[in-house]
Amino acid sequence: MVFAATVFGLKAGLSVGRAIASWVLSMFGYVPNAVQTPDSILGIKLLAIAFFIAVGCLFRYKIDAETRARMAEELNERRKGYAS
Repeated sequence: MVFAATVFGLKAGLSVGRAIASWVLSMFGYVPNAVQTPDSILGIKLLAIAFFIAVGCLFRYKIDAETRARMAEELNERRKGYAS
């Protein structure tokens, strides 16, 4: 069940991300397999900038052993509160 939910979440996220990227490109007039207009090139550049900003955010999101242990401890405390 957990594996199936994880795979579903990944596929859903990829689908939504691809749909958003396609929508943004279509807003800028992107036409596949054609010479691109300056507007469509701008759209491609903006998507690339957004991608690199997101990657930068992921690199700054540190989860080390200490953070993971703290998160596990907090979750255990929450579970104890629900069990009683």
